[in-house]
Amino acid sequence: MVGYRTKFGEDSFFDLETETYDKVLHRMYDEGNKTLDLGVLGGWLCVVCNYDTNHVADVWVMKDYGEKDSWTKLVSIPYPIRNPLMAADFTRVVGSCKGLLCISHYRGLSIYNPSPRRCNMLYGGFSDEHPYQVGYGFGYVMSTDDYKVVGISNADNKVKMYSLNTRNWKNLSDFPHGCKVGDDAVFLNGCVQWLDIVPNLWKLVSFNLETKTYDEVLHPKYDEDKKTLDLRVLGGWLCVVYNYDTNHVADVWVMKDYGEKDSWTKLVSIPYPVSRIHPSRIPYPEISDI
Repeated sequence: MVGYRTKFGEDSFFDLETETYDKVLHRMYDEGNKTLDLGVLGGWLCVVCNYDTNHVADVWVMKDYGEKDSWTKLVSIPYPIRNPLMAADFTRVVGSCKGLLCISHYRGLSIYNPSPRRCNMLYGGFSDEHPYQVGYGFGYVMSTDDYKVVGISNADNKVKMYSLNTRNWKNLSDFPHGCKVGDDAVFLNGCVQWLDIVPNLWKLVSFNLETKTYDEVLHPKYDEDKKTLDLRVLGGWLCVVYNYDTNHVADVWVMKDYGEKDSWTKLVSIPYPVSRIHPSRIPYPEISDI
């Protein structure tokens, strides 16, 4: 299934096999102003609930898909904030890998381990820049048993990488193409991947966390209409969703053999109701490396 967040706060899902829509019931959240983020964590449906007033993000997972009573709160994550009116805007989950969460907030980054409820602040890096001026990627290097965070500044294309083993940031070569990244990266096959939002080109750039080298992943051949792109991981495959503005259809493509352009396969074309769905929020990832 692929998930939708409607502008009314409802979570709807589209079954790729039966081509039918359905809704998943929320649990009863605490009262107060909040924003919700939807994803997949460890194979479970996941909702992160950010509360504006007490600056806490609750991470909920549905352990038995479709059963409302199976919603379980994994952790409540307090985050520092200078301007309480903007708390929800400045806190986001960058990614998850092998049970750890990487979280961006107003004062920088944190890596959170929900099991012992231990949080490591990542001091330095791009902490002086606005959170949404930096695109991050979070992943794991098996050869050194190390977690890495890569940050790209949209102000000057500078790149820094943090090692959880050494607890230090290092400067890397500038991001190629001289353009801005959109959302945070996805992690797959030892690489973090960003959409480099070159006007009308939408390049897909990968960065190998072990070799510290950049590469370009070639897109499939898609229709040349006006569109927006979203990058995710779906079922262990790199996934790009193309949302076409003119005919209100989202094409879901996956790369079944990583790095091979000819392996791009269109899974489904999903028509969506224009009045209810935010096209840019169509895909929600299954993070296969957890």
